[in-house]
Amino acid sequence: MQTTRRTAMLSALGLVMSSVMGRAAEIHWTYEGEEGPENWAELTDDFKVCSFGRQQSPIDLTQAVASDLGDIDLQWNTAANWDIANNGHTIQANSVDAGHAVIEGKRFDLKQFHFHSPSEHALDGKRFDMELHLVHQAEDKALAVIGVMMMGGGSNALFKSVMDVAPKDKGSNPLGAADPRGMMPASTGVLRYQGSLTTPPCSETVLWTVMQEPLQVSDETIAAFTGIYDGNARPLQDTNRRFILSEG
Repeated sequence: MQTTRRTAMLSALGLVMSSVMGRAAEIHWTYEGEEGPENWAELTDDFKVCSFGRQQSPIDLTQAVASDLGDIDLQWNTAANWDIANNGHTIQANSVDAGHAVIEGKRFDLKQFHFHSPSEHALDGKRFDMELHLVHQAEDKALAVIGVMMMGGGSNALFKSVMDVAPKDKGSNPLGAADPRGMMPASTGVLRYQGSLTTPPCSETVLWTVMQEPLQVSDETIAAFTGIYDGNARPLQDTNRRFILSEG
C-alpha cells in the first residue's frame, strides 16, 4: 500500500512539473534587466521558488566532504541522432533516443544537453569560460544533471561540430549521430549536491553531479558560442547549509 501511494504521489508530481514547465516556456524571461534573475520570481507565481527556495542552483562548490559516491554508469546511445537548437536562451542539443545514465543506483534518461557562458557553478570560487549541462530525467520525473566546466586553450571535435551547425537565430539544424562522451573529461572525479534548475521555474528536483576536471575546447568555438549567447548564466545562489560531496 505504501509503495502504491508513493508511486501515485510521484506520478502526480510529474504531471504538475510537466504543467509548470509548459507554462514556464510561455513566460518571457532573460538574464538581465527587468526580466532577469533578480526578478524571475515576480514574473509569475510558478517562478516563486526562484527567490524563496532553499536548494537553489548554481552554487560555489567549495568545502566539499569526501565521500564514496560510486561510479556513474553512462549508457548513452552512441548512434543517437541530435538536432541543435537555438531556443532563445542557449544552444541546446535534443535527441529522442540518447540512452541513459545510472546515478546512485537510479536510471535517468538523457534528454538534452546545453551550454552556459560563463560557467554557472564555481569551483572553489573560480568560474570558467563555459559550462555544459547534460540533462537526464527518471521515470518519476526526478532530474539529474551532469555539469562539465569548459575552458579555452584546447580543442574538442564534438563541441566544434555542435557550433558549426548551431543557428545564430531561433531555430534548429540537424547534427546527426554523436556521442556526448566526446565532451566528458578524462578524470572521473565529481562533486555532488541536491539543487534546482538554473532557469525558471527553478524547481528543486535536481541531483547535480559536476565534474572536477574542466574540458578544454578551442578559443574559437567559445567565441562562436558567446557571439550568440554571452552572459546566459544565473548568479551564484546561497548554499544554505547543504552538503557538497566529492569523490576523486
